[in-house]
Amino acid sequence: MAKDVVITLNVECATLAGYTCPSQQQIDDTCTLSDNNEGSTNGGPEQFESTVFKDKNVEWKGHSYDAGYTVAITGITYEGGTQMFKNPPPFGGDGTNSSEISEKLENNSGFQGDTETYSINFSFSNEYKTWGPYTIDPKLKMSTTN
Repeated sequence: MAKDVVITLNVECATLAGYTCPSQQQIDDTCTLSDNNEGSTNGGPEQFESTVFKDKNVEWKGHSYDAGYTVAITGITYEGGTQMFKNPPPFGGDGTNSSEISEKLENNSGFQGDTETYSINFSFSNEYKTWGPYTIDPKLKMSTTN
């Protein structure tokens, strides 16, 4: 059933904050993605694929596994594949510590089964400090059933 999809970036903030200059592997190891549509992954964030639906919204939210931290989605950037959004990326957050981003997909049946690779840019903070920016690169796949 076609629906809006919410993608949540879950971050182990306390662990990531402990790295002076984290490698991409350390960033990937402290981040997981989930969605409300049984998104699939066979590894880290780069393998996460969320199935989305034409003419529906995709919303990105940040979540911390650790109390006292907030995760901000600061931007979404197109990387490759089929550009599926009505307004092409990049998309920016509102600059607050709890930024979320929501965008509408094209109403184009020709995109069914196509994949788009994109970057999620994020930061996180507690009451004393902000860390980031960091980047991970998951995928969107247009549903073949809507």
